[in-house]
Amino acid sequence: MDKTRALLQKIIGYDLWHVDTKRSYAIDTVYRINQLIINDEIGDGEIVEIGCGLGDIISSIKTPYKLGVDIDTKCIQGAKILHPFTKFICGSFGDIIDRNIAVLIILNVFHFIPPDKMYNSLNCLMENNEIRRVIVDEVQSPPYQYHYDFMSIMEKYGYGMEYKSQGYMAEGGSRRKVLHFLRGIN
Repeated sequence: MDKTRALLQKIIGYDLWHVDTKRSYAIDTVYRINQLIINDEIGDGEIVEIGCGLGDIISSIKTPYKLGVDIDTKCIQGAKILHPFTKFICGSFGDIIDRNIAVLIILNVFHFIPPDKMYNSLNCLMENNEIRRVIVDEVQSPPYQYHYDFMSIMEKYGYGMEYKSQGYMAEGGSRRKVLHFLRGIN
């Protein structure tokens, strides 16, 4: 357990889930994005993470053009303390407008959102922004509340699968697969 996070959790009051920093899917996601940056494959635009929590993923990306977004004001407060050189805002899907996004990260979010809200949120992002890559995760339901077929969903927006992880252990023995989509590939 991270002692700084545990102390901040007691002071600020964010969910205890955020105290643990050992998440394999997060480490792999950061590595893959940083490799794209090193290989100059990222293109123009910023990297945006919706549902950033305490900002561990977005703050580890090696670019100054990044933004962490979360609806939990306590998480954003903690993220700003833990990662003072990364920009964070308290907000949600509808607050991301007119942005040129090289990579959009939405991990550990959609399986808590019912279908109508998930589709509305994704439509809002796609209609109001220029987005080159999207990274989402799929988990099993149950134990997670919702499961989506992102392969079919993203295909409708013109994105193709660029990478799919083998899977990571998740809650209740479920598997979390991280999916990377690139606009314009089949």
